[in-house]
Amino acid sequence: MLLFILVSCTKQTIGQGLQGDQTREKIRTNTLNLSMNIFDDVWPVQFSIDAASFDSTLEALNTISECVLVKEFGNLKISPANVHTWETQMTLFGDTIRVSRMEHETWPLPIFSFNWRESFEEVKKDSKIEKIETALVKGNIKYTLINYLRD
Repeated sequence: MLLFILVSCTKQTIGQGLQGDQTREKIRTNTLNLSMNIFDDVWPVQFSIDAASFDSTLEALNTISECVLVKEFGNLKISPANVHTWETQMTLFGDTIRVSRMEHETWPLPIFSFNWRESFEEVKKDSKIEKIETALVKGNIKYTLINYLRD
């Protein structure tokens, strides 16, 4: 059984570095403590966005790659904690990825999230995670980068 330890960053504010900068720097300089990780030279993250709709996020991501929803949000699931979750798919950098929309009566806004993973070699040469973060910051999209690497 694998145990995942989440390291969550705070919401991005304009004028600061990107949330993944510290991890990206450790990967690029080979100073990440690889013996502590359960992933094989892959950086998995989740982007979590509190927003009334996903439209502004799509607009921001379209500045770096064609990004469209494949279909509308559907397939409602309700958790025991009464969190309502809908899913869809979107294309980004030519890949099709799952996007979730979660709502709870006590939350002021829905939470949209999607996962991305890239090899350490991609991080060193042409990081799509960095491009996604940069697009979100430039689009004034407040996000949380959930970093699944352990250091």
